[in-house]
Amino acid sequence: VENETHQHTKIISQMWKALSDEEREKWIMAAEREKEEHAKLYPGYRYQPS
Repeated sequence: VENETHQHTKIISQMWKALSDEEREKWIMAAEREKEEHAKLYPGYRYQPS
């Protein structure tokens, strides 16, 4: 499973690097909007791994 995860990460990394700066910016902005929405829905949330 670990090797499979490594392969997936490698493929996704290559895909990300192949995107244009403009396309990457769209994804970065979408992530920022999701982060802000999460902060509104769950104020004070802190990640706590189990």
